[in-house]
Amino acid sequence: MSCDVRGLIVTAMAEWGTTSWEIIQGAARGDTSAQAEFAAIYGVPLRAYFRSLQGRYLSRGIDVDDLVQDVFVECMKREGALTRADAGRGPFQYFLRGVAHNVAMRAVAGPVHHLSADTEAMDMLVAEDLTASRVFDREYAQAILLRARALMAQSSDERLGEILRLRSEEGLSLGEVAARLNMTAQMVRNLNEKARAAFERTLLQVLESDDPSATRGEVVARAKDLIRLLRGHR
Repeated sequence: MSCDVRGLIVTAMAEWGTTSWEIIQGAARGDTSAQAEFAAIYGVPLRAYFRSLQGRYLSRGIDVDDLVQDVFVECMKREGALTRADAGRGPFQYFLRGVAHNVAMRAVAGPVHHLSADTEAMDMLVAEDLTASRVFDREYAQAILLRARALMAQSSDERLGEILRLRSEEGLSLGEVAARLNMTAQMVRNLNEKARAAFERTLLQVLESDDPSATRGEVVARAKDLIRLLRGHR
């Protein structure tokens, strides 16, 4: 994920309230600011999903950004998909991935993108492409983490956010962080523990906002799965 995209997501969460469902519901109502934030946050996993399908199910001649725009139109048009999204029916990522899957099916079928129908590819997509789904879920998880960091940065000692960034993004050891920030090793260890605790609390808040119907235990389990998914990709 590029620095520019990270910046868009961080800015989106800083400017637009606290929960993903506020953005989703605002976009569904036609609020242009909410729609812009929706596109900034969810465009990342959508592009990754469609790119992973190119060359296998989708023609390389299809512009991925056109497919992403098709998803946004499907979601945000009058009486569009977002009006059917329900905070009480599980994480939004599965709903959005389903919309993306339907757009991919239409692209394979041909009429919208002037392609001849590929029956074999359609049959494979009907069964769901697990590789593309994993790509989508991984990028969605990354967006969740960025949103958690953005919210943490607003409410915590700025040193905690910087230590978290140096540890997670640059991969620095505690000793290297101490040298970079001109702090003692003990001070960095103490701040690192505070940073981890603050991030875990914020991550749970973000996941709760993404799936308001989940129990606390389900949210904690999803947080563990999310971290495991990202670590497994490294």
